[in-house]
Amino acid sequence: IGYWAFESSGISGSITLPASITNIGERAFYDCSSLTSVSFESGSQLTTIGQDTFYNSGLSGSITLPASVTSIGNSAFLDCSSLTY
Repeated sequence: IGYWAFESSGISGSITLPASITNIGERAFYDCSSLTSVSFESGSQLTTIGQDTFYNSGLSGSITLPASVTSIGNSAFLDCSSLTY
């Protein structure tokens, strides 16, 4: 998912990211305040979550990151005050 792909887009509710995604670019879901949850398909190949990816999004509850994740950028989940992981 490219840099700034959905920034401030108004994306809402829950999303499930396909197993084939390996990288979520910087600010991909930045300021998507109506995005409430994100999950990852079984067998996820995700390795990188970029800087500010979910900054100021509406993520709440809990998130389980795939075991394949090796890099999480600065402030990736900043201002997601209702999120536990």
